[in-house]
Amino acid sequence: FENYRSNPAIEIGPLPSDVTVRLDGARTVRIKALDTAGRPVSGAAFCPWYIWKPDKIHFVNVDELEFLRARTDDRGVVAFDWLPEKAEEGVPFLVVPGEYSCPLPPVYQSSSRANELEARLLRNTKIGGVVRHLDGGPAAGILIRAEGRGATNHYCWMNTRTGNDG
Repeated sequence: FENYRSNPAIEIGPLPSDVTVRLDGARTVRIKALDTAGRPVSGAAFCPWYIWKPDKIHFVNVDELEFLRARTDDRGVVAFDWLPEKAEEGVPFLVVPGEYSCPLPPVYQSSSRANELEARLLRNTKIGGVVRHLDGGPAAGILIRAEGRGATNHYCWMNTRTGNDG
């Protein structure tokens, strides 16, 4: 039984009196996280983004479920041992925002037998400077926005305002 309606034209009736749960196999997928020099990155947190099972109305979005997140070990590897054997559209993995970003998220394709993926991570860093008026004095209270996007539809923007010293 599915109760999520992505298409209002699909009629979803009431909950049936009996529901059958059918387990159809799991697969382990490993992600190896590497920095820009090809070295393993330990401690990076990953999570699947969404999972779409065959013959289902819609996908399930799981990236906000913290209990599904896992961190890379000292070798830069993280394993997800519960992914469905069959999944439509592929299952993209996101690096949890924070210390790292991943411009090209790894994607598990159930049609492929490959179960080891690679993720190239970029270390997030702080940037700073001083905003000044034309006369050279510090400009307080100016809104600054940084925006960015990798090869994903996840979009990042961060806002801050300048302090009294610009």
